Amino acid sequence: MKKLLALDIGEVCIKLNHNHCLQQMNWAEMRDIPPRLLGAADDLECGRMEEEEFYSLVCRELNIPGIDEVREWFYSILGDEMPGIADTLNRIKNDWDFVFLSDISGAHLQLVAEKLSFFNMAAGGIYSFEVGAKKPAAEMYLAFERKFGKPDLYVDDRTQNIRAALELGWPARQFTSAEDFDRLFI
Repeated sequence: MKKLLALDIGEVCIKLNHNHCLQQMNWAEMRDIPPRLLGAADDLECGRMEEEEFYSLVCRELNIPGIDEVREWFYSILGDEMPGIADTLNRIKNDWDFVFLSDISGAHLQLVAEKLSFFNMAAGGIYSFEVGAKKPAAEMYLAFERKFGKPDLYVDDRTQNIRAALELGWPARQFTSAEDFDRLFI
């Protein structure tokens, strides 16, 4: 029987370019974003706000006439596939299945599906926009367990998400590099 890997997407499978989006909006850092827009982004990732509603809000807040520009900025957050991850997943595919566990909006998930060469290898996914919560909230991990059972390993780049998984009894490792990820399966 194959083992099960729970795998985060952002900064594990795909690079994130938040700075590019911030620069387009003339903000230097994440803390420059108005709290109302941060809350809206959270609502989008938790499925409490539709994509078009989010873009319209950003347009109103920033006095931008059309949503196409904002949509492009938002999409530009997603960078390239993380080098080496596809190689490892292909190498272990006879012994391991993997399932995504990610804080992500529906719009970004569609782009991830286009960008990741190994997206269709996944046995499924648990996504914040479907669950209505984001990691490290227990709801995300429990939704995963209900659908797939407890994983044999969980890999995420964020310390707080690893801590939450460990508290639920999940074997978990923090992602630091593709090389270290590969070594987990040797």
